[in-house]
Amino acid sequence: VGEFVEVKKKVSTKKKTSNQFRELYEGKSLDSYKGDLSSMFFALIGDLAELFGGDEEKIKLAFINSGVGDMYANHPQIEKRERWEELIGRALIKHKDKIKPVREEKDWNVVWGDKLGPATAVPYLVKGLIADRSLSMLTAPPGVGKSYLAVDLCVAIASGQRFLDRRTKQGIVLYLAAEGSQQDMRNRFKAAAQVRDCEEDLNKVCIIYERPVLSIRSKGNKDTVGHVPELIERITDQVSRVGFDFSDLKLMVVDTIQQVMEGEVNKQDDVAALTRAFREMRDELGITLLLLHHTTKANMKKFIGAQNLLGDVDCNFILSPVAKSLIKDKENPIPEGSERVELEVEKHRLMRRQKSHIIFD
Repeated sequence: VGEFVEVKKKVSTKKKTSNQFRELYEGKSLDSYKGDLSSMFFALIGDLAELFGGDEEKIKLAFINSGVGDMYANHPQIEKRERWEELIGRALIKHKDKIKPVREEKDWNVVWGDKLGPATAVPYLVKGLIADRSLSMLTAPPGVGKSYLAVDLCVAIASGQRFLDRRTKQGIVLYLAAEGSQQDMRNRFKAAAQVRDCEEDLNKVCIIYERPVLSIRSKGNKDTVGHVPELIERITDQVSRVGFDFSDLKLMVVDTIQQVMEGEVNKQDDVAALTRAFREMRDELGITLLLLHHTTKANMKKFIGAQNLLGDVDCNFILSPVAKSLIKDKENPIPEGSERVELEVEKHRLMRRQKSHIIFD
């Protein structure tokens, strides 16, 4: 009944704007067809195909309940109602230029306020710093150490150890090394694991030495997610191949943003297409994404490219060196061969910040 009401409502809307369609639908005698029932039949099917976008079930329902359909059903030459299936198929082929793809309609995800339930804490990956299943960004000038920090984060998650003196949730980590050589990445992960004394946990780290194009330049309404489906399929295959549970995936680092996008980082449309691709990966894999990005040479606090990227991520961290002239902590001198850096939490919309600045060596 609901389907019939929907069809009648849409037909009624079109009847208001088309006299010829109204006469066809109501089965009135039309001089232009000279009593040729087949011509009337094919003309009506063409209009219905345009109206319902090629949805054959709705076309049939509308036709059966039309005046022409009633005339056709009672025609002496028509013995079986099933013959309509063949005739409608022929009519749809004839009017294929009018048929539009059926648009899948989805119900809105709606919750009324009195059904919200109690407030709950946002689950964390790194307590007070990185929320679980978030889209985060780490920006820094070249050479400051954002890749080293990201590697140390990966090793901390894989081993379940603390990161910057904060608790972590242990699990599998993925590192998309689109920038840097295999030798560099091997040495960095080995060094981080040795410092933490957890080399046996490197089996929970998967380094991907590829440079997939995750977003294609936006062209009107045709922007796409590039190689995202293929990358998700390969990640799923790798995780199952080594015997891990897919739910153990916790973090994926993308090093760096500019290496995995088509288009220009300065163009808002291209950046928007990229963040849509990142969000699809996050939602499909159920993990946290950490994007590494460069800052400008003129301003170490401002990242390169369109600034709408800041609005698209859940949080942004800025890593910058601390000038030696500002270091006056004699009780905590910088170890030889080290540099003191500052991690600033520029934006965080998911977790309450414990500190906006973290200084470490």
